[in-house]
Amino acid sequence: MNKYSSKAVKTAATVGMSLAMVLSAVPAVGNAVVAQAATVCTTKKSYKANDVYASKTITGAKVIADVQTEAANAIKGLDLTKTVTVGATEVEYYLGYKVDSGSLKKASDGVDVSSATSKVTYGYYATTGDSITGYPVINADDPLKGSEVIIAVRDNANIGADINTYVTSVLGSAWGSDAALTGNVEITDASGNKTKTGAVKAVYNIDGTDVEATNPVGNGSLDTAKSVVVKIVVTTAFEDYSNCAEVGTGLGITDRYTAKNVYNEIVSAFDKASLTFENVKPGDEVEFTKTNTASLGKVTILSKGAIPQLDIDFKAVLKELARYLDNTTDEGKAVERMLDMDTAMNDMFKANGNLAAAEKYDEDTEFKTTSAYATAADLLEDFNDFETYLTNLDTAKYDRVTDAKSVLEDLVNSYVAENDGDLLDTYLTSLDKFYEKFVDQYGDAGITKANVDAAIKQIKNGTTFTDLKGKEVTIEKSDYTTFKENSGVEEYMTKFEDMYDEIEAVKEAVAKTNEAYKDLIKNDTSVKDFLTNKDSDRKLTSGKEFSSIKSNLTVDEYKILKAYKEEVLDVVLTLETKEVGNSYVNKSAKSIYATTAQLNTVLNNIGNGTDLDKGVFTKLDKEKGEFNWDKLVAHMEKVESSLEALTTGIEKLDSISLTVNDRAAIIAADDAVYFLTGDGEDNLTSAQARTVKNADRKVTELMEAYRMKFGSLNAELNGWVDKGAGNWAYYENGNAVTKWVASGSDWYYVKGGVMLRNSWIASDSQGTKWYYVDDAGKMVSNTTVNGYTFNSYGVWVK
Repeated sequence: MNKYSSKAVKTAATVGMSLAMVLSAVPAVGNAVVAQAATVCTTKKSYKANDVYASKTITGAKVIADVQTEAANAIKGLDLTKTVTVGATEVEYYLGYKVDSGSLKKASDGVDVSSATSKVTYGYYATTGDSITGYPVINADDPLKGSEVIIAVRDNANIGADINTYVTSVLGSAWGSDAALTGNVEITDASGNKTKTGAVKAVYNIDGTDVEATNPVGNGSLDTAKSVVVKIVVTTAFEDYSNCAEVGTGLGITDRYTAKNVYNEIVSAFDKASLTFENVKPGDEVEFTKTNTASLGKVTILSKGAIPQLDIDFKAVLKELARYLDNTTDEGKAVERMLDMDTAMNDMFKANGNLAAAEKYDEDTEFKTTSAYATAADLLEDFNDFETYLTNLDTAKYDRVTDAKSVLEDLVNSYVAENDGDLLDTYLTSLDKFYEKFVDQYGDAGITKANVDAAIKQIKNGTTFTDLKGKEVTIEKSDYTTFKENSGVEEYMTKFEDMYDEIEAVKEAVAKTNEAYKDLIKNDTSVKDFLTNKDSDRKLTSGKEFSSIKSNLTVDEYKILKAYKEEVLDVVLTLETKEVGNSYVNKSAKSIYATTAQLNTVLNNIGNGTDLDKGVFTKLDKEKGEFNWDKLVAHMEKVESSLEALTTGIEKLDSISLTVNDRAAIIAADDAVYFLTGDGEDNLTSAQARTVKNADRKVTELMEAYRMKFGSLNAELNGWVDKGAGNWAYYENGNAVTKWVASGSDWYYVKGGVMLRNSWIASDSQGTKWYYVDDAGKMVSNTTVNGYTFNSYGVWVK
């Protein structure tokens, strides 16, 4: 089966589909440069005077207060212990820190870095000593590799040294005085030679102001610099070239636009010859006559020699196209596929090549080594990938390939059958490590579609990488070929493919076209302006305290903010806590599909800044484990439910038709008035405030009417209530019921809590049986009333 899963392409090729259609659907093959004009170079970039040739951002100043705050927050946000497996031994590490050059302290004993004067070092340190076979001895307090972090004061000396290190790496020298620093950078000339002829000067920018004639070491302005950017600036215009030796098809391919033109002409020429790449046979000719490709003339695309390979000039064109066409586009994939096929044909048919080796495998009954199996599996994959092309070969070559393929299939299947369990387990373990490494490598910066595409390609083509524990791990291409239909491997690949949806979700969330995003930042009475303290009429203090936000946010604004939280913030940030001892720590995590810049923008829109520990809505109550957002939700939901209690909750109630069952609604409305004229008052719009004022009067009237009819609101009614004049009511837990009620040896019937008198009562809706209650409400029995006789059960019998 085609490794690019293009069944449709193969089917199309068999019915003579045009090359244009095939290339637009099939992953491409290709590298190529035409052998004609090899002396022409392509301009990489033209630089004018004052253009920035290169630049680097340097960390700005940091005073001891910054060091103390940053270190304290960083340490408190980490786990107190960490376990690392070394060989077969688990080594315990504790979270520790040093103030200046002092002794190690354990974070579990509390973190106090207030005495620091120059730096704070923190990291994980071995709890006890361990001597592990095959590994260096681990002593108590030895730091875990890569865990130590130093947060130090940065002044002009530190920053200046970093600046000089960078300019030295580019120009070969640093500032030695207060004079301007000039020099030359190495560029490629039009002949492909590397020379240092690009005239430039070094400049460093302090918070937006360029400095070029002052040695950065000793420049006092750097002591308060928030941002420092070092720039290598062009002083005399020059052009920089690249890949001159590889350029030279003579077809004018200099960028993606010209490459696309040449690609389209190739498609047109193949169509005119009624050929597709998939059905072209050795000896088939294609004539190029268009503007860009005319110099190629008539080309025999595939040779008839011992190795059926691409014409050298045509292959050169494909290689040049591959340099400019994006390999994620249909055109780029088509070109790549052509060149992959050419490589495979060379591997198959060259003297002593893979095909020749494959034919010798039938001399053995099994593979002697895993590498032999891997070689055979790779070649078998090539046979399958280019099966359609192979059918176009002459009979002798096709038979040779078919025979070798049959041998390989038997041997590969036999080897896999005997070793399947161990091979698959090893492969799945390698995939797990690859996935962990991938997330760790790209998660901080935000995983992109390009990252995912590259990872999937690495798995399919094989790769060697270093895992998180520093060990080298190899993923074999042959293993993917063998096990790709295994459910475990499919599940793993799906994890990568599912990332596409997550990446798109982040893009949609942080796009200003997102409705929730637009509602938050719209210009008129913007919720964002309110949250970021720009609206002076909203009673916010300069510190944007949470209490001010909570007490001033309206219900409508809360709905906008809630939508933003759920549809935007939740997509790029997971708010989580972890209980440590008797308190909680903030373990909130950025989505691995969002960049730090995207997260910061989202947080800044709601007044949170970039520090998750200090944000208005993300700040954590360490004793309760609640974020301010949780407290805001509870408060605003109470505002909403209180408004509901004063509107739909009592809109159908009136003093005349009031029943005992209305008690709960009246109490809820009374509580709502109390809250909305107190803690929730400033959350109301003027219209809502009027609603509360009007409801307050109605609630007072309803409460008075209830007391007159049923007594106190403070206690639920239970049992019989004397209504006077022989009338009684009956309640259960404050509810007016409809049922027969026994009192002593007598039975009474209450309907809606009211005792019936002188009334007939049916046993059911069909009137199967009838009963009668007298003037006292008591059910009659063993008697005759007005000519109606009732038995001992109280049932009317005649």
